[in-house]
Amino acid sequence: PAPAPVVAVAAPTPTPVTVELKDLMGPTGDGAANFGYDEGNSRIFMYSNGAVGLPLKIAADGDYELTISAACDEADGTKAKFSVSLDEQVVAAEVTCTDTAPKDYVVKVPGAKAGAHKVSIAFLNDSYKEGAYDLNFFVHGVTLKPAK
Repeated sequence: PAPAPVVAVAAPTPTPVTVELKDLMGPTGDGAANFGYDEGNSRIFMYSNGAVGLPLKIAADGDYELTISAACDEADGTKAKFSVSLDEQVVAAEVTCTDTAPKDYVVKVPGAKAGAHKVSIAFLNDSYKEGAYDLNFFVHGVTLKPAK
């Protein structure tokens, strides 16, 4: 008998994943009140240096881009800086937030594996002077999509 024909099926293209900001895991202890989810503004607030983690499920192995929609308060001419990690592996060591209104910042995530992961976003350069200025950092959205 003739061999059965082989039908090649393309793997499905992963669709963009929007991370649920309400699921954040933040610091505990004394500084915990400086991090959280602001329901009224639909954003994560970070009022001091530190990191928050967000659960993320990746459907297939591959190269991805994380788009972080972020904003900051300006303090004494300085804007917020942040880093991004996937499972404790730094994918962006220092990104400068350039606007007080939400703006998208794209970070490359090469060679990501399928499965459950944690995206960590750390606020790096808090600055505060009572009655003068207070640098704060806000995350308005996180989306993962296949790299182009």
